[in-house]
Amino acid sequence: MTVHSSTAGSGSAAPEFELPDWRGGSQSLADLRVAGPVILTFLRGFA
Repeated sequence: MTVHSSTAGSGSAAPEFELPDWRGGSQSLADLRVAGPVILTFLRGFA
């Protein structure tokens, strides 16, 4: 997993990333963009 230290502003393009998925595989932003526009939502976890 790649971690970026810069912060993207609202409406700017997200940097390329790849994360594990629930099936044990991985998903990259590039893979998701093939199907069309991507909306990213980050939810804060509860402790």
